[in-house]
Amino acid sequence: PLHEIIDLAYLDGSVANLQKVSSQTQSWVVAGSKGSSYTVTKEGNKYSCNCPGFTFRKHCKHVDSVKS
Repeated sequence: PLHEIIDLAYLDGSVANLQKVSSQTQSWVVAGSKGSSYTVTKEGNKYSCNCPGFTFRKHCKHVDSVKS
């Protein structure tokens, strides 16, 4: 698999690391609002996040920030 790390800076100053594991899988580490970090993963067209909100609602602001 291809491994590549790219730092992304957002307008609010937060930084996410994009790790391209394969052509179909990507992962970002996104800073949470209370100091925690969460991993957003995109497999094909499906996004997921390991934060508690995504676990319960299957949607969260961390995924939204990666999509935008």
